[in-house]
Amino acid sequence: MIPLALKLLIGFEHHISSHLALLHYHDNGPWREWRYEQDGPNGLTELHGAAFLGNAEIVTALLVMKEWDINAADTSGRTALAWAAVGGHKRVVRILLQRKDINPNTPDTRYDRAPLLWAAERGHGAVVKLLLE
Repeated sequence: MIPLALKLLIGFEHHISSHLALLHYHDNGPWREWRYEQDGPNGLTELHGAAFLGNAEIVTALLVMKEWDINAADTSGRTALAWAAVGGHKRVVRILLQRKDINPNTPDTRYDRAPLLWAAERGHGAVVKLLLE
């Protein structure tokens, strides 16, 4: 049985609560110097949101619940893997890299940077190591 909290994630990108949660995280999180409207995830799926927030348990559950285009980009051109790499979320990166259909070298469409470059630029050595494997 799928927990209610996970059922509520279906259609995440259409809920105002998802945008409010990201705004709150943005104001208090490691990306507080960025402007959400410009650099936060937009047009995101539930998977993008969970990867952005670094919630490995939710990412795992979402991957079991539904078929995903794992390499799909949000409107800022980033994949779920790119958001996890930007945030240094090692557990999420590891989970996503276990998928056989993932392309870890997919660059975002705005800056043309692959997840490896994002992780290296942000100083996330453990994530860089995972991506190089």
